[in-house]
Amino acid sequence: MTDPNRLALMDDSAGGNMCAAMTLKAREVGHPVIAAQTLRVPVVDHSFKADGYTRNAERTGCVGRRSVVF
Repeated sequence: MTDPNRLALMDDSAGGNMCAAMTLKAREVGHPVIAAQTLRVPVVDHSFKADGYTRNAERTGCVGRRSVVF
């Protein structure tokens, strides 16, 4: 049986974003609290103006203007 007091979510990239959203939604509607999250490189700021985007815009192939297409 699943213990609702020990729920955890983990994923990366778009899945990390979904885990963060699910955690907020669970809290909003009164579902059991998510006890832990592991979010690897989640996209949680869609403005593409965060420090990590601007600082690394020219370093990697998938940051900056190229990120917006995804």
